Amino acid sequence: MTRDEACDVSGDDGLLFCDGFDDALIGVCERFNMRPVACYDIQKMVDIMTRRDNCTYEEAIEYLEFNTFGAWVGEYTPAFLRTYP
Repeated sequence: MTRDEACDVSGDDGLLFCDGFDDALIGVCERFNMRPVACYDIQKMVDIMTRRDNCTYEEAIEYLEFNTFGAWVGEYTPAFLRTYP
């Protein structure tokens, strides 16, 4: 999904996105009585960092947990999905 598609699907131009992780954008999350937010696949974000930044899996997770998953940037803060086999 592209950023433009996410805005079209959500009907909201206020979505916030994670720079450098467009390939990990998988959709838009919607919750009752709350604004829609961009949704990212955690494993895809880790894969991007291991390829692009030459990080280990552990380094990528540590960076993302501290700098991305734990950041609150307002009501449009993106959601992050962890999938299990």
